[in-house]
Amino acid sequence: MLHEYGIQTEDSTHRVHVDMMGKKLFIYKTIDGITRLPEPILIKSYDDWEKHPYRLVKPGWNKKIPTARGTRVFYKSISNCVDVCIPQDLIDNHDVSSYSTTSEKGRIATDIVISMMERGLVPFAITVKNIDDKKFQIRGIDLETTNFLIQVKYDYECESRGIFLQTHENNPYKMH
Repeated sequence: MLHEYGIQTEDSTHRVHVDMMGKKLFIYKTIDGITRLPEPILIKSYDDWEKHPYRLVKPGWNKKIPTARGTRVFYKSISNCVDVCIPQDLIDNHDVSSYSTTSEKGRIATDIVISMMERGLVPFAITVKNIDDKKFQIRGIDLETTNFLIQVKYDYECESRGIFLQTHENNPYKMH
């Protein structure tokens, strides 16, 4: 059974989709992705599960039971979505197959994003506030920026097929 759990229920401020096949990251504000979700997000009848453009995901290792529900959205239709090439050495250092588990793919995606952030290769659209308060300026603080809460997703063929925006999942965190 799938439960509502996806981009519309998370607390992230930003998302990074790691496309190993396309060798790119796709970076955007979570709210900008949410605005691209078509109705019906919530399931009211059995027919809504796969009502176009939504689809059920049945991975290669499990063709019978759906593990997620969502839709693919062309990345250029998400406001301010930025694509960045993944350096070849990071691709070469991570082996992924269609039979890798969701956890393995998530770990690899997170490792790649961390490595790229440490190299200064992940551009985020940030909100900057000019500090006019003399007390802060005396302490050496002239600008304040937003904090980020980032959701990393392993995805594939984002450029040609679109970014997968998940809305439901089978037993997230073994909560159900």
